[in-house]
Order: sequence, then C-alpha cells, then structure tokens
Amino acid sequence: MTWAGKSGLSPTLNAVTGSVHGLPIAATGTVHTPSPGTPLSSTIPFLHITGTLDGVPFTVDVALTLSGLNLQSNQSQTFGAVTGSFRGQSVNAVLTSKLASSTLQFKGTIGGDHVSGTIGNAVHRGTRSTAHATFAVTK
Repeated sequence: MTWAGKSGLSPTLNAVTGSVHGLPIAATGTVHTPSPGTPLSSTIPFLHITGTLDGVPFTVDVALTLSGLNLQSNQSQTFGAVTGSFRGQSVNAVLTSKLASSTLQFKGTIGGDHVSGTIGNAVHRGTRSTAHATFAVTK
C-alpha cells in the first residue's frame, strides 16, 4: 500500500493506493492536528480515511490514546484506537507498539471476524510512503 501527502506541522493524506491480496484499494484521508493552545485530552482524533476495497466502500478513523502511555517503558503499549465500517459492518481495533519500534501491531474485529496483524517497513520517498501490512482474519 502506498500513500501520498506531506509531513510536518500540517500533514496531509492525499491518496492511498495499492492492493490487498490482489484487490485494488483507493482512498483519501484527513489528518487532524490540534490547534496551538488546545488542551490535549486522553484521546485525540488523528486520521479519517474513506475509500474502496475492490469497489466496496469503507471508512476508518484512528484516534491516538494517551492515557496509560509510559514514555519511559520499552514494553509494548496501546497507543491508538481504530473505528469505522466495511460492508456495513463495524470495524474496531487497537494499535500497539514499543515506542522505539517502526512496526506496529493491530488487533480487532470487522463485524464478527477477528483481524490481527502487523504494519511496518515504511519507506519514504519524497511525498510518497509505502508500508507493508500482514494480517490474519479468523471467525
């Protein structure tokens, strides 16, 4: 999967493209950044993505979860929550990682199916980035 946008103080997510097991994915997104001076809460909306997977619409929202985050720990920690929909079913997951790692794990559900996997190996070239995700879906 590849995404294009810009990083920095006002990041953007202009286009997501690629495939999942040969099925085409296309999406766009909005990166939410708190305004200067805005008090931070324990949950911060971060990313909203809408798109299609093989022509089927989906939405994904990612929020950063700061409560319980220990910046001194080398243990895997929960730092994000994912919600959304796909094929009329709810999407819910948590994101975990060690703070110094470039790989994150996700675990959740799409409707009644359980989904778990890893996202990592992000490569950045100009305004484009590519990451590799592996996942398993079980009943």
